[in-house]
Amino acid sequence: MVQRPLAVVEAHPAVTEALLRRALNEAVDQGRLAKYWVPDRIQLIETMPMTSAGKINKVLLRNLATSEF
Repeated sequence: MVQRPLAVVEAHPAVTEALLRRALNEAVDQGRLAKYWVPDRIQLIETMPMTSAGKINKVLLRNLATSEF
C-alpha cells in the first residue's frame, strides 16, 4: 500500500477544503511546494488531539485519520 499525504486541519469558520486546495495548488505553481506533497485528502477536525504535555497526539491523530476513511 502506497502512503499518500493527508492534511488534518483544525476547523475554522474562514477555512474550507477548497480554500486550502487553492493555496496548495498556488504554492505548487510558484515552485514553493512539490506536487507530490499536495495531499489527496484534507480532513477538517474540531480540535487537534493533545497529549498531557500539550503536544499533538500523533497516535490518536493517525487512528482518527484511518478510522474515518
